[in-house]
Amino acid sequence: MNALFGCVLIVAAVVVGVDKDTVLREWGQPSGQLREGKTETLLYSRNREVTLVDGKVVAVKDAPAPAPKAVAPPSRPKTPARPPAQVRVYPLHRAAATGRTNDIAKVLAAGVDINVRDENGDTALHWLVRNPTSVRYENFRFLLDHHADPHATNRWGRTPLHEAAIAGRKDPIELLLKAKADINATDNFHRTPLQLAVITRKKGVETQLRVAGAGRAAVVVNPHTGTRTLTISTPSGRATL
Repeated sequence: MNALFGCVLIVAAVVVGVDKDTVLREWGQPSGQLREGKTETLLYSRNREVTLVDGKVVAVKDAPAPAPKAVAPPSRPKTPARPPAQVRVYPLHRAAATGRTNDIAKVLAAGVDINVRDENGDTALHWLVRNPTSVRYENFRFLLDHHADPHATNRWGRTPLHEAAIAGRKDPIELLLKAKADINATDNFHRTPLQLAVITRKKGVETQLRVAGAGRAAVVVNPHTGTRTLTISTPSGRATL
């Protein structure tokens, strides 16, 4: 029984109650040693030490070494967020939509092209007819008198006459027709100003265009379904085939 107990001590970890020889056999020679009276401390490392009194272990410190701190990778400089894309308002467009004819004249005198376009391809004429708060009749006439192009198309293939038909602006339509705007021009979806007036239910503009002679067979493409419809518009009415 004593021999068996001795074997257990040899293979056991260093615990309270074993003698100094067992400690030395298990952990080897200490790197340092402190002694005060009957108390002796064997130092192995910062996290491992044994305290003995009268040659017997009374305290054991055997904490695992702290894990090395993870080194965070260098942070990348944050890319500043891009502001939302906005359509630039050109001085001529602003002057035409909110100012008077002398404001437009000043911008043109500075060398600005009267047909300058914004990012959507809109000219000042497009802006004027689309603006719901101030369609300035005198500004519109001023631009046309100074050779603004009534045939200019934007990114959707719409002329100022298309936009005027959608907005229901009868006075600009009258001026555009006097400036020889193409009454049967088609946009990127093969729609004429008359067809857009019908689609948007602008009855007054629809009548105005019919009286002015709008009439043309055109293929209307539904942008959502791809359906192609042949529409024939005439001053007396329309037929869809």
